[in-house]
Amino acid sequence: DLIDLLNGNIFFVTGNHEKGYKDFDKLRKMIISKGVKILDDEVISYKGIDILGINDPSEYISLNKKVKKNTRKEIDEKLSSIIKKSKNDFRILLVHRPEFFDIYVKYNINLIFSGHTHGGQVRIFNKGVFSSGQGFFGKYCGGIFTKKDSVMYNSRGLGNNFPFAKRVFNRPQIIEVIIKNTNSN
Repeated sequence: DLIDLLNGNIFFVTGNHEKGYKDFDKLRKMIISKGVKILDDEVISYKGIDILGINDPSEYISLNKKVKKNTRKEIDEKLSSIIKKSKNDFRILLVHRPEFFDIYVKYNINLIFSGHTHGGQVRIFNKGVFSSGQGFFGKYCGGIFTKKDSVMYNSRGLGNNFPFAKRVFNRPQIIEVIIKNTNSN
């Protein structure tokens, strides 16, 4: 239903739970049929901008069983490979994990959209109490972060699907960013 409500081009990358979702293949086919472009470790050029997408390497087989991987190393290797195919000066990265912001900065990504922490599910004093991959009061937990020429938006997202991980002081979020070319040419 959300896809039908959104107007425009939609790009998608997987997070750590999608592959463990029992109907993921069905969901994948459905969103593709609605025109969503799934970026699976690839780059596409769109209106003079390169949009890069990393398929999250960590995955859950079920809610309680996770495949163990060196996620940091794998994301670095994936981005190293994908960036070689980038042709435009402005790059947007769709990636699930904000905790690897330093990797994205290393590859001179201009704009990063990430999720994963959901703002910390529980927020106190406008800070996430606990974030996946970052622990207590994670550094990149919901918000806008800048380093060198890179800006990362870490969305609180929509997730609220686990009985033990309900949101407290942390409303679901969809962000809209409008990118304008300010060149006078």
